[in-house]
Amino acid sequence: MPTLNANKRTPSPQQPPKRRIGISAPKAGQVFLSIPQACARYGITRATYYRWLNARGFPRPIRFSSSCARIPLAAIEQWEAEQQQARG
Repeated sequence: MPTLNANKRTPSPQQPPKRRIGISAPKAGQVFLSIPQACARYGITRATYYRWLNARGFPRPIRFSSSCARIPLAAIEQWEAEQQQARG
């Protein structure tokens, strides 16, 4: 049933919540790092983090909300193993 908007006197249809395609809920027990925590892990600045993200294939953060982005620890550890393997 349409609801009345308090600012306007015209009915507005209720929109279903938007869903992101291809993004699933985190699994129980999965560990995430914030961007500052990832920077502290390697002793780098935030600017260097973004350079690594674009140039070295560092794992991209997952956005949980407009102000919350986290990087799965498993993805970081996999990236570390790939870097070690590339160095030989």
